[in-house]
Order: sequence, then structure tokens, then C-alpha cells
Amino acid sequence: MNPEGRLSIQINPDKASVNRVVIRSTRPVYACRVFKGKPVAESLALLPVLFSVCGTAQSCAAVRACEQAQSVTPVNRTEAIRDCLVNMETLREHLWQVFLDWPKFLQMDIKQQIMVEIRAIQSTYQQALLLDQPVFSVGGIKQPPELTGLDKITGQLSELLRQQVFGCPPEQWLSMDSYSQLLNWLEHTQTIAADMLKKIISLDWADSGRCEITALPELDNSQLSALLQQENVAEQPQWQGQSYETSSFTRTQSPLLKVLKQQYGNGLLMRMTARLTEIAQLSLKLVPEKSADSEQHNSGSSHSNTGVGTGIGQAAAARGQLIHQVSILNNQIIDYQILAPTEWNFHPEGVVAGALAHLQGYTDNSKTFNPELQAHLIIKAIDPCVAYQLEIEA
Repeated sequence: MNPEGRLSIQINPDKASVNRVVIRSTRPVYACRVFKGKPVAESLALLPVLFSVCGTAQSCAAVRACEQAQSVTPVNRTEAIRDCLVNMETLREHLWQVFLDWPKFLQMDIKQQIMVEIRAIQSTYQQALLLDQPVFSVGGIKQPPELTGLDKITGQLSELLRQQVFGCPPEQWLSMDSYSQLLNWLEHTQTIAADMLKKIISLDWADSGRCEITALPELDNSQLSALLQQENVAEQPQWQGQSYETSSFTRTQSPLLKVLKQQYGNGLLMRMTARLTEIAQLSLKLVPEKSADSEQHNSGSSHSNTGVGTGIGQAAAARGQLIHQVSILNNQIIDYQILAPTEWNFHPEGVVAGALAHLQGYTDNSKTFNPELQAHLIIKAIDPCVAYQLEIEA
């Protein structure tokens, strides 16, 4: 048995489309109940161990929820530092796909050594940014750290991205604002990222998986509280009876993406370009002083007449918006809920189901259907946080 659970995805394709999509999950969405009865500090220390995938984002959402429940406002630049650490984690997760997943599709060797370099950069970055400060404890850091060496570390990352991903500085890549500029970049760039987009275009799969799904709206605390009271929300969340998507795709914007969306909607080319766009954007948001546009986090708390404080915390994790809700009494947790992006995106009626029902079928002699390969690419592009099994039914 897989302790992290898994997803089972079944599709029934023909030469024109997919007739039926079934998604089942065995993810342990209630594992956070282990925190009930434990002190806050102990739970915050245990949480990134229990939820190792995107552990930084989990810690970030958790401590924000606890601070809100206890009416604690983080001091100094705590929130900016937290955002930067989550940004670096998201970068690593995106680059994992670029260097370890995309080469498999291209029938190339995976770039394990590059990921070793990226992990080393992340480790050095965390040490330089944290300086042993308890940034994920309630209240955060007690005094502003003297940050040194960050420009050198982020410069190393930018150079790696220039050489291995974009073939140019990330800022230059972000300046593209037309499809013709993208095609010109593809023609003159020899990287895995460029090869991947070229392959998708050559197979005529640019709009494969295009479907109608709405981005999860930004909900305030009262709306989130109402959402989290719904039955089975941790398993199959919906808001006002509707399924939504929350992912790096739904939150990433650029002039180039605006152009591509008009032509390809949320198909494969758009999703993969959005991932590259967020990689470039986040690489420029890794120094706290430059994080003036950091996400605004909800403040305030809800206290019952029994002295119980309830708080909600959020973090923009690699796979989408992560939501934690905690209730605390006398510094002990009495209730805990986590709503992860995978449950939105892999809902039986969610974006993955919709996308898989719209694989690119035969419309002329140039089309190559290959539903299994297209399905894997779509699932990876939307990106579950656990293993999955794909079954093709005749």
C-alpha cells in the first residue's frame, strides 16, 4: 500500500475523442487529523515531515493559519521571506518536470545532474535566507536578518536557466509578446524546453486537452470557512456546485500567454508555456527586498465563546492554491483541515477529466492521435502530487 495514496485514471478513447473519463483517488486527505491534541509548535515541526511534497508551502500555509487563529501578526520581513522560500520550492518542482519528465517524452536521457545542481542552489539559498531564523514558527523571525550573498546565488540560478532552459536571460524570454516571436525562439534555441514545445506543435497537439474550466476565484475567509464546512470537501471540493482549477497555469499571466490563450485556450502548448513563464517570473522574485508585490495574506481571526480560535492560511504551492484551517484552544490543536490543489484539479468533474475528454483526435491525415501519450502529457502538465495509474479501456 502506498502511504501517500495514488490516483487511478481511466479513459475510453476512439479515433475522434475520449468518450468517458473516470478518476478515483486514495490520497490520505485526512492525514492532518494526526495533529489533533498536539501543541502548535510540535505540529508545525511535524507537518513538513508528514507532507514532504511541497513541504515549504505546507509549512507556510500552516503557520499562517496558526497565527491567524492566535491573533499573531508576523514581524518584520517574515512574510516576504516565506514567499521567497515557497517561490524557490515551486521553481524546483517546475524544473523537475523540465529536466526529468520532458526528456522521457522526447526520448532523451533525463538531466539528473542538472537537478542535482538545482537542489544545491536551493539548499544554499535557504541557508543564506534563513540564517537559522524560525521563519515558520508562530510570529516568525524576531529581528531582520542581514541577508548577504543572495544576489550571487540567484545569479547562479539565472545563468543555469539561461543555459539550460531559455537560451537567453529569463527577463528577455519574458519580453516575448507574439506567437511569431515564440516560433522564432523555437527555431533558434536548442534546449529541452524549446524541443518540448516544438514537438507538441509538430504533432498538432497544441490545443489538445482544451476544455472549458474556470479558475478558482479568490475567496475571502468567510467564503473559505463556508467551503471547508461542506461535506467531503477535502476529497471532492466544489464551490457553489461548480468544479474549478487551481494551478500554476491559472495564476500565471504574460503578454505571450494572452496571445496563446486566444488561439489554444488551455491546451497543452499553453500549459507548458505557462510553466516556463512562471519559472522565469519566479526566478526574479527570490530576494525579499524585491518582493513588494508579494501576495496579500488574510488577517484576523475567529474566536468562539469557548475561547477556541480558528484561522485559515494559504500558500501558492507549485500545483496550485493550498489552504489550511486550524482550530486552537490553549495552544493545542483541536481541529485541522487541509484542502490541496490536487483535489480540485483531479476532481471527477474537474479540469483533468475535462481535458482528457478533449484529446486531439483525427481531423485530417496529419493528426496523430495516440491517446495514451497525450493523456500522460496532460496529467503531467496539470501535475498531481502523488503517483497515478492510467488505464486505457477499449
